Amino acid sequence: MKGLKPPEPFIGKISQTGDLTILFSEDVLLLPDLSMIHNGTVTVYGITYPVLEIKIEPGEFSDDKRLKFDWIVVEQTATSIRIQLYFNEAKFISANGDPEILMIMFRDPEMFRGVNTLLIKPDKRTLQRALPGQLQVSEEGTAGIEAAVKNAEKGMATVVAANFVLTLLISASMNHLLSVINTQQIIVMMPLFKITLPANAGVFFNALMTFTAFDIIDTSPFLNWLLQLEPAQPVNSNFEAVGFESVFLLHNLGSLLLVFLYYLVVILVMKILECMGENEKAQKWAGNLRSDLFHGYMIRIMTESYSLLAVCCFINLGNL
Repeated sequence: MKGLKPPEPFIGKISQTGDLTILFSEDVLLLPDLSMIHNGTVTVYGITYPVLEIKIEPGEFSDDKRLKFDWIVVEQTATSIRIQLYFNEAKFISANGDPEILMIMFRDPEMFRGVNTLLIKPDKRTLQRALPGQLQVSEEGTAGIEAAVKNAEKGMATVVAANFVLTLLISASMNHLLSVINTQQIIVMMPLFKITLPANAGVFFNALMTFTAFDIIDTSPFLNWLLQLEPAQPVNSNFEAVGFESVFLLHNLGSLLLVFLYYLVVILVMKILECMGENEKAQKWAGNLRSDLFHGYMIRIMTESYSLLAVCCFINLGNL
């Protein structure tokens, strides 16, 4: 068993439509029937518990009677479990200044054994996360809301990509597009203040963030694989709703990280070309690259994203 690690669960995301994702650091065994997670029980010291217990810890101003909910397991993979939460009165979830806390307890670790046969460590079997405001959805309506949000995000990403490519092709100015994005970045940051963010507003700001952050490509899976980053929780539910789902700079940058990497690669290529002093073509290419780097659209994208970059850089100051 030397060198093998036990699976460590952590909450990936809780959406405003009750979509809960539990991720595992290592592959776990797949169950033949998902109802075993929802309906299964285990007896510990004569007391019967559900295999996976999910409950809500009320906030200071919560009404316990309005926090009732049900849940089902939608999907299981080797590294995740997707659960759908159905709240009886969703409008009362985290509707006050003190949000409710979602508690998840793995009562039967045998059910979630890793493929390497190791069990979840006892101190890792309880998870908790502040609940964001919730939309009242039914089993039939959840898919429709999620599909609408995804379509809106894809539409915004397509608009950004199309404008970007068109600008390159016709050598037009990106001033108008970048000015709009810069203004929207300021608007998107407004929910980061300590306020109560309604669920429908959270969905809107999250979709808008895809456009304002140039977040066309999801870089998180690649970063997790490359850097083996430990899971990190968001600052609070408002940060998560807007799109800052971690305290890690690289995760929060999203596709902007690719812009910085492109910038560094072009600088390296330019320096190599400049070293080829006797080659006229190389010097011409180096001059063109220098012009694009310091007077072109790439540097403009970076400067217009200063507010987003500032939040990403300073988001973890509270933990210092």
